[in-house]
Amino acid sequence: MDEDNGMLIGVYATEKDAESAIERLSNKAGFSEFTKGFQIHLRELGEDSWTEGFIVD
Repeated sequence: MDEDNGMLIGVYATEKDAESAIERLSNKAGFSEFTKGFQIHLRELGEDSWTEGFIVD
């Protein structure tokens, strides 16, 4: 099984807040080697995000 090495840095109220977090953290140990690895995933509060289920090999 492939491992997901993603890390949740935080949950923010706005996309701008998430972008600010990336700016604050991108020079920290570990993060500075992977500055292109940051991703912002927009979600609706109170809504399910993963509704299809999943398969484990």
